[in-house]
Amino acid sequence: MISLESEILRAFEEGEFYPVFQPLVELRTGRLVGFEALSRWQHKKLGDIRPEEFIPILEKNNLMGRLTGMILNSAFA
Repeated sequence: MISLESEILRAFEEGEFYPVFQPLVELRTGRLVGFEALSRWQHKKLGDIRPEEFIPILEKNNLMGRLTGMILNSAFA
């Protein structure tokens, strides 16, 4: 069985984390006011890993800053 905790650093090195964009809409007007960049993980063997599964592991291992930087760099590219 693959341990997600043991796969985190490899996933960073192989670029398996990526952003998806959630539109932000002003409810009164329906006008698009921006986007939120959300983190996703596409594991090479397990497929999509839900944020609810990997975010607590990143938090526990003080890796949220690394993920944030990677997602922001990718989002702005």
